[in-house]
Amino acid sequence: MATTVGLQYAKELKLSSEHPLIQRAITYLLNSFDYEKNVWPAVPEAVNLVPHAPWWNFDVEKGHCGVHASWANPNAEITGYLREYSELVPNPFLNFITELALKDLQELPTKMEMHDFLCCLRLSETLQGQQKEAAVKKLRKSAREITGLDENAWQGYGLKPLQIVSSPDSVYADLFKEELPLQLDYEITSLSEEGSWNPNWSWFGQYDEEWKMAEIDWKGHLTVRMLKTLKNFGRIE
Repeated sequence: MATTVGLQYAKELKLSSEHPLIQRAITYLLNSFDYEKNVWPAVPEAVNLVPHAPWWNFDVEKGHCGVHASWANPNAEITGYLREYSELVPNPFLNFITELALKDLQELPTKMEMHDFLCCLRLSETLQGQQKEAAVKKLRKSAREITGLDENAWQGYGLKPLQIVSSPDSVYADLFKEELPLQLDYEITSLSEEGSWNPNWSWFGQYDEEWKMAEIDWKGHLTVRMLKTLKNFGRIE
């Protein structure tokens, strides 16, 4: 899961497959695939030995952490990165995992879990032709069903329009024509006094000291992402 976040940044930075970070990341993913279950474990059992959010706790009996109840998260997203850097991936495996990902996407309910949706969204950005058309069609059906559409919903933890539509050029922008200007205004007024956008969740009183450090990291991540989005929509003076 941490590797997927790193690759989100790498893709934003347009790092090529020649970059050592990309080569190590793809090698790690290829070596860590579980061929018996056809999955990448979201996190290892060792996560229980260090401070972590409660939803990352590894259930030994189930063999996965709490957020790993579906295939799409993180497997669909990882498939996208393997496609992004396909020259580093054996072609038979790339075809195999792409077929698995596309099959899983089409079998997901219209009302997808938000993280499944985002993982499939990142996968879809690497597809072409009919595969891309089918994926986008499925995701468009789901988008409004699972997204908070007003200020009350945006105050809690959940999917927001700007997480799907990060620029006016998005193929999903037309689905949120009314909500996008409203959320842009809302986010601008949500800027904290210290100049950041802050997480609206916590670790529920677990590992308080470590959460303070993690919260700072999250503030940085959320702030950079929101500033980029505001810039894309021409909302930065």
